[in-house]
Amino acid sequence: MRLTLNGVSYAIIILTLVLALTIIPPLFKSGIPTNIDTPCHYLRAYCVANVDSSVPNNWCNLWQAGTPASQYYFPPIDFLMAMLGKVIGVLLSYKIFLVLAWLTQAVGAYVLLRTLGHKLAAGLAFAMLALQGGSWHFAGFEQVFLVGIWPYVMSTGFWLIGMATFMMFLRKPSYKTAILTVIATIFITHPMTLVFGAISYAFLAIVHYKQLLSHRKLTIFLVAMTLLVNAYYIIPFLLKLSLFPSAIGGGLSKELWVGYIWSKVPVLLWALGAVGLVFMHKQLRWLSGLVIVWTILNFVAPNPFRDYTIGVRFGAFIAPILFMSVAITLERIAKLRIKLGRFVLPMIFVVLIAFVPLVYPLYKRTNDLGNSILLSDHEIYNEQKQAYDFLSHQEGRVLTEETLYNSGDARRFTHSHCLLPV
Repeated sequence: MRLTLNGVSYAIIILTLVLALTIIPPLFKSGIPTNIDTPCHYLRAYCVANVDSSVPNNWCNLWQAGTPASQYYFPPIDFLMAMLGKVIGVLLSYKIFLVLAWLTQAVGAYVLLRTLGHKLAAGLAFAMLALQGGSWHFAGFEQVFLVGIWPYVMSTGFWLIGMATFMMFLRKPSYKTAILTVIATIFITHPMTLVFGAISYAFLAIVHYKQLLSHRKLTIFLVAMTLLVNAYYIIPFLLKLSLFPSAIGGGLSKELWVGYIWSKVPVLLWALGAVGLVFMHKQLRWLSGLVIVWTILNFVAPNPFRDYTIGVRFGAFIAPILFMSVAITLERIAKLRIKLGRFVLPMIFVVLIAFVPLVYPLYKRTNDLGNSILLSDHEIYNEQKQAYDFLSHQEGRVLTEETLYNSGDARRFTHSHCLLPV
């Protein structure tokens, strides 16, 4: 049987999904997943599924004493999750969406690389992004399941899909590619994704302005439909910028970069990623360059601009660019054929053999995280249990500052606004 890049890519994806299935079974044990943000997001799903139809914008009296449950998150996913919850139950629906959030970046990278003709790299990037453990601010398993910032991670995956559909439109403008691009924009309406996402679209539009001007009607249709479909979110977003979740007082620092991003990936992968910038498709190189520039701005930009660079949280954008670039380097090597005397060595076999020791540590760390996080053995659970127990014995719903700080570590109560028995 002839070995093809397509066949190898599909085989890698199937194997990756099998490995992923060995990690997540504990998630589907009974009960609400307990960790930092994840219980809160379940409450949001519960609120959206059970909101009174007469109440606008899924306003929920269980969420922060009565505010819209989707205020800081992108509503389309909340609505889809609630709709599925009506059929199979909100809790099971929520757990399914957690898994989808974990894999969305991998799917997005696959779609983007396939769109640009990187067949083997698409499968390799899928494997690395699906199996990487990540960190609190570098996407991956930890940010989705431990920290619980899964709506943001999911929206960055849709950003990749959006970039793919927009690049399709730039290459072959048509109503079909325009509609696909519009649909993809719906799912990046998360406040921490929206700013850089909009800049990404604008940047590629400027680079390819001649192509857009030569198809004015289609371009106007695309812009008008995008604004119309997303007006329900964009207009309040612009009118209420004071509510924008900022970079929490500043941008990236050396300590945050090393602790949350650089140290989570072997140096070899960073080196392979740097090489991949040379060989990637021109459109992806433009996009990667924008991510690099934005990362630098996170270090040096003055306020108030720095608040909108989202600081260390921009790591969720850096991760897919890095792993796609690594995959492109490996794909380039795989296409080589080395002559050794009378023998010809297809480098694809060398790449596949080398890929195992590259990916196995990623899988091993993620599997260990799964055993810790999903089985509630992580240290954060002990702290939160103490917080739950303390709050359950208090009279009334309001804690005085004196009561709160006399109770111990106030950090345990940072999400007490959503610790409710739903």
